Amino acid sequence: MAYSCYGTILIWHVNEAQLAYQLGLLSLKISDRFQDLNYKCRACNMLANHIMPWVRHGRFSHAVNEEAFTIGLESGDIQFVGFSSINKVGNRLFGGDNLSDIAAALPSLIQFASKPKNITVLDTLIARQLGIFYLTGKTLGESFDSELTTETAYISHCESHQDYYSLCIYYTFKTQILYLHQEYRAALSYSLAATPWLPIVRGLIPEAEHNYYSSLTMLALYDTADESEQLEYRQKIAANQQQMQIWVDNCPENFADKHDLVTAETARVEDRHLAAMELYDRAIAGAREHKFIHNEALGNELTGRFWLAKNKQDFADLYLRKAYSGYRLWGAQRKAAALEAQYPLLLSANATEISTIEITRNTSSRHSGALDLSCAIEASQALAGEMVLDKLLKKLMQILIKNAGAQRGFLILKKDHSWLIEAEGTADNNEAIVLQSIAIDSLDPTQAPFLATAIVNYVTRTQENIILNDATREGQFTGDRYILDHQPKSILCVPLLNHGKAIGILYLENNLTTGVFTPERVEVLILLSAQAAISIESSRLYSQLEDYSYTLERKVNERTYELRQANRELERLANLDGLTQVANRRYFDTYLTEKWQRLALEGRPLGFILFDVDFFKRYNDRYGHQAGDDCLIQVAQAAQTAAQRGSDLVARYGGEEFAVVLPDTTLDNAIAIAISIQEELLARQIIHAASDVSQFVTISMGLFCQIPLIQGDSKQMISRADTALYQAKQQGRNSYCIAH
Repeated sequence: MAYSCYGTILIWHVNEAQLAYQLGLLSLKISDRFQDLNYKCRACNMLANHIMPWVRHGRFSHAVNEEAFTIGLESGDIQFVGFSSINKVGNRLFGGDNLSDIAAALPSLIQFASKPKNITVLDTLIARQLGIFYLTGKTLGESFDSELTTETAYISHCESHQDYYSLCIYYTFKTQILYLHQEYRAALSYSLAATPWLPIVRGLIPEAEHNYYSSLTMLALYDTADESEQLEYRQKIAANQQQMQIWVDNCPENFADKHDLVTAETARVEDRHLAAMELYDRAIAGAREHKFIHNEALGNELTGRFWLAKNKQDFADLYLRKAYSGYRLWGAQRKAAALEAQYPLLLSANATEISTIEITRNTSSRHSGALDLSCAIEASQALAGEMVLDKLLKKLMQILIKNAGAQRGFLILKKDHSWLIEAEGTADNNEAIVLQSIAIDSLDPTQAPFLATAIVNYVTRTQENIILNDATREGQFTGDRYILDHQPKSILCVPLLNHGKAIGILYLENNLTTGVFTPERVEVLILLSAQAAISIESSRLYSQLEDYSYTLERKVNERTYELRQANRELERLANLDGLTQVANRRYFDTYLTEKWQRLALEGRPLGFILFDVDFFKRYNDRYGHQAGDDCLIQVAQAAQTAAQRGSDLVARYGGEEFAVVLPDTTLDNAIAIAISIQEELLARQIIHAASDVSQFVTISMGLFCQIPLIQGDSKQMISRADTALYQAKQQGRNSYCIAH
């Protein structure tokens, strides 16, 4: 028990989370050695709920909690069995488990807690039950009252015997719920009510939840707050994010998506829209990767509202549908209904159908043929960036054929009063051919044309979507000459609309498989079609400009060049850390993976250095955050000076931690570069009076070098360098260690 308790002290007072985790594991081994079930139950509880959430994904805590529960029953340690039960429920809520499943497990736990009169455990379980009932729509009206108890009676009961632990849990949970339902003022009041009791839940997941939702609540209120409130919010959010960053550094699986979403919302209120766009998508991707379905849903909702504010309704529609589906999958039926009521035009038409698709996809992994959102946005941006009509048509057909599951397709554009086939694409070679403006009216239906002209003509007249899952057996075109002769299976034909007018028709078909054009694919295809319509009109305008005088043409070219240069600069900035101007974490991940794969094929070595600033928190505390920022800038510059080759990459890995990727570098050369970084930094003589190892700023480094394995993963290189970095710290800092 003492080793586990000591581990919690290391986490909260010296930020030694990994060592704390090792001590927690040691406590279990000692319990096993002496066959002490009573203390093993307690050690398991400490490890699972006070240590593991800060160093390992939440799913690892579940097994240890189950063991604590079982061992506690065997040994008769009813008090710690109760603690394990409330932590099991809390960790499942944090992990985004289905709310109905959690609710189903609560009655037996509540009944168990009632027998030994473990009041705190019982009160905490009821706190969770009240919140879950509200989220799932099982309370009385819009209140938090249920058939089992009322909120007023519950709070009065807790206050009567000073159970502020359970009240803190309840107030924090209610902050989350009210925030999700956009009752921001009420959410803030409950966040403030929980604040005095946070020391009671120190080291438990509710502390992180309070941090997260209080920050989001203040950001939601920011635009309507006065200047003094905004200043207060900024200060509190900054403090919360500073703490959240520590948690991210120790356990990105549990906290990176939350840090990213708060940062995205901060960028939104500061009108840094490009940064917000990237951070929203990164938060969503992180939540999806680590199975936090409720956080993914929230990220999609906030991103959808962001796009709505920018009048990008197509993007907003897609994000909000994903949010709706995520909330339903989580089991938050009241929230899903509220979202549908708030955005009826976006969700009413196909909400149930899309929800079913999303739930199926999330529970059985992603549909192998479906376009995911990032792919759709990337394709849309590619279309938006092409100004030459012929190139645009080729690119459009390649994107659509490749991702839609079609074998062949045609793009038909309106010119004057005629509809002309302008491009054809096939899946066989992923090539697109720009045709010579073949008029639909000129095709003789008796001569077996190469597409179903009757369907195209119908869409040009009605501007309706035609989706046939089995064209030979369903719909009104089964007697069409083309369908009879060619027996196509799946057909999709949709108009390309710009300002409500059809400027083109997209025709796709698959002759081998029925039901290819699923509702999910259609939704994204329509999104891309809308962008295609805009791009086609833009490219046509661009073509007209070429007929102008030389002076005007030169000005257009100059402006186009400026835009391209600006885009290149934006792309460059998107890959840089805003403070240190070295590569950011996103670009680092991509670069390391790319170099790993290339060098694995070539059988050449890859060197890697991970380092951070010794006693950086002390530096900040003594000299202030501005000086801390300047220090990080100089550290980054020292690393860049030492790693001079064009293929070497210096990146800010997170906080005060940096990474250096060294392609084609042996261990000896990596050591030389590491020493050079230390020397470059020492030459700058950055005073650090709070350091225990030097009067100047120093760094500790972990090195690893190997020939990458084709079947391997670059993450193992990061992990081993990280282990070596911590060894360097344990050996006195201001040094480097080599991972073996």
